Amino acid sequence: TKLPSPYRLQGFESLTLRRLELARDTMFRASFLYDKHMYYNPHLLNQTEIFPNLAAILNTNDGSVPVDEIEEFLYRTSSVIVSHGLIYQSEKDTAPRIGAYINQLEFPENKRIAISSDSLTLVYSQIPLAIGSLVCMQNLMLPIFHKLFKLDKSSFPPSSLSDAMKSGIENYGFNQTISDLFKSYWQDNGKYLRDVRNIDQHFKYLITNTFFEYKSAPGVVLILLPDNPEIKSPSKFTYENSNDAHDLIIKSIEVMNDLVSKVLSHAGYTQKAKFTAAIGLTHAGDLTKEEERTLGLMISTTSEKVSNGVRKVELDAMEMKQVIPKEKGGGNVSVRKLLPDKEVVARDTIEPESEE
Repeated sequence: TKLPSPYRLQGFESLTLRRLELARDTMFRASFLYDKHMYYNPHLLNQTEIFPNLAAILNTNDGSVPVDEIEEFLYRTSSVIVSHGLIYQSEKDTAPRIGAYINQLEFPENKRIAISSDSLTLVYSQIPLAIGSLVCMQNLMLPIFHKLFKLDKSSFPPSSLSDAMKSGIENYGFNQTISDLFKSYWQDNGKYLRDVRNIDQHFKYLITNTFFEYKSAPGVVLILLPDNPEIKSPSKFTYENSNDAHDLIIKSIEVMNDLVSKVLSHAGYTQKAKFTAAIGLTHAGDLTKEEERTLGLMISTTSEKVSNGVRKVELDAMEMKQVIPKEKGGGNVSVRKLLPDKEVVARDTIEPESEE
């Protein structure tokens, strides 16, 4: 069977549900399987409708697309979205705990009090992870665009966007419009984001100013970041602007999505698409030895329903399997859809253990 792009040589680069829909219950010939996909979450990306231009670029890959960099970018994006959800839920869960004592508290004029709660531990762990991932995404943008636009390799940008901005990104082959878009991004959000990340990594952790603000029920948790992280001196930090860490994460992903969309549209990449699931098969190795073995299982959640504390999960699954060819030179890799052996359930609540 002739394999479609981006399949190359006698192997294939990637498997996605979109391609597998066309290859269900079929077989093809391969001597080696290799894959470069990172483990980004297509469902989260599609739900948030973020970076759809990149989905279209991946789906129409002609072999010249910088797949490695794009997939790492999307992996980082997925991490930020997960961190955002965990932060949101943990902060939301903390407010009712404080609300249990709200009538006994006397709030100052600014309606803020310091707060410490074990329910915020998850928030504290996710903030540096999200900010760190956002800076990694920030640094990946220019290399992605440079390769995608096929600019002169001798002018390849540095691995740090901060360094590129100091030199001027027009020096790396980008036109004035794209340069202006990056300057606007850097002034509005990019530089501050990087400065905050640098403080967390090299000077002081970011969660020392945690407050509960009660202007209306149920109140909000605020984890304030410094106004002036660029001075790199924690003793001189000010917090007059009330820069909340969670708000910074949300804004950063939004403005980056806007920047990527504008740059790609300017370069003619206007198509948008949905992301599809992927699987890594680098472990498969040499397929010239004849044997029967499952190479990988790709599972996609199609729906979830919760009833009486029990979550029922509907799944779609594809198996990639090495098989012994039925004839010389015949197909040795099969792709087929699997049905579950049993119903998949998961309890949403933990029941106390019974005492004996």
